Amino acid sequence: MPYGAAPSGHDYRAKDKSARSTNGVSSYRQSQYQAHKSAVKWHEHFRHYLKHHAQSLIQALMQQLRSPFSSLLTYGVIAIALTLPTGLYLIADSVKSMNQQWNESAQISLFSKKSVSLPKIQGLADRLRKHPLVAHVKLMTSKQALAEYKEIYKGRNTLQLLGEKNPFPSILIISLNAALANPESIEKFANKLQQHGETQTILLDTLMVKRLSKLIEIVNRTVLVLVIIFAVGIFLIVGNTIRLEILNRKDEIIVTKLIGANNGYIRRPLLYSGLWYGVIGGIFACIITIISTVYLKTPIAEFSQLSEARFQLSILDANAILIIIALGASLGWLGSWMASYRHLRQIEPT
Repeated sequence: MPYGAAPSGHDYRAKDKSARSTNGVSSYRQSQYQAHKSAVKWHEHFRHYLKHHAQSLIQALMQQLRSPFSSLLTYGVIAIALTLPTGLYLIADSVKSMNQQWNESAQISLFSKKSVSLPKIQGLADRLRKHPLVAHVKLMTSKQALAEYKEIYKGRNTLQLLGEKNPFPSILIISLNAALANPESIEKFANKLQQHGETQTILLDTLMVKRLSKLIEIVNRTVLVLVIIFAVGIFLIVGNTIRLEILNRKDEIIVTKLIGANNGYIRRPLLYSGLWYGVIGGIFACIITIISTVYLKTPIAEFSQLSEARFQLSILDANAILIIIALGASLGWLGSWMASYRHLRQIEPT
């Protein structure tokens, strides 16, 4: 285009398009920069948040170690509160295993009618073997029963009373499946057996297993009641400890609020303090329980051997230890949260 000549419409459109393109690129770069800046800011904020949590966790533990006597008292009370229901639970678990051992040896003796032939008894035995509650069925014919009786009472006058006739019926000795056997299912199964036409009588002693089952139920309910009572106790103990800590640090909390800290920021070390009380108290409870079970293991084993009761005291496994520590930590955290939430709201700068 010559010097001094007016630009054409095409030139104006080209410049406008170029300007819009430049502005679009600039706007895109600016939005990208803002997004990057926001991401960096969020990352820094999150890192600072995690750093403060780690500092609060360590600070809470150090604060407790600076006053070891009062901290040990709190640990001890929490440990005792967790040990008592734990010990009772181990006893209940031991009684339950004892009941399981009885179920493994539980048997039902079915005496057939004298008029029932041997093939019918064998057919009944075959049908019973297919029942899920039955582990094994042994058939003792009338001749085998008589031979065993003579072997047991050999040389006694009772053999003369039998005469030449065989008074014994065929007997089915039914061993039960321990995994499915319980007092209700055993009794229900025995009643069905009694209704068979081949059955004369049933011999089954369920009194002991019923007693053990009721004892287990009582102990389990007692454990539940104690867990609730001591859980409330731990909750109150930790809450009161945190309340005293807040009152002792009242001036520090007021100064912290004056420089802009909110209740959530101040509460964080207190929550971790309650967490440490629960965790360390739970560890102490596990140690006390393990020492107690080791101390009682030998006399209980000797008693079990003399009484043939096959009673063995259960011990804490890894899962139980983790549950106890987690329970203590949860109760400590909740107690601390409740106390700090209530009392921090009452402390405000004037």
